[in-house]
Amino acid sequence: MISFMDATAELRIAEDPSALAEIAAQEVLAVARAAVAAHGRFTVALAGGSTPRTTYTRLAQPPLAAQMPWDRTVVFFGDERGVAPDHADSNYGMARARCCRGCRSRPSASSGSRRRRRSRGRRRRVRADAG
Repeated sequence: MISFMDATAELRIAEDPSALAEIAAQEVLAVARAAVAAHGRFTVALAGGSTPRTTYTRLAQPPLAAQMPWDRTVVFFGDERGVAPDHADSNYGMARARCCRGCRSRPSASSGSRRRRRSRGRRRRVRADAG
């Protein structure tokens, strides 16, 4: 069974990109903790590119790093590029270096299409586990 957390839309205005990253990191932490409390794990699809980089860094630094349930977090990558995990353009590599060392995510060093097929299989298993 797939369940969705109830949410009410709220507009927040940040003073600058740094403040926005802090707000986003706090929100991710709050949702992660609520998901773990309710379902035993937090499943998230991370975006790549430079925009979320500071948010991921905040999640990996004190005090948030100690509060984030990394060992109960399953990460998917919504827009991973077809490059090796250690390539400069790899979104996985960026997220792994910034915050996800303790997450359950293991990209393949194989081709992009093979990696996508494996990711689809992991998503199916996660959905099956949720039911």
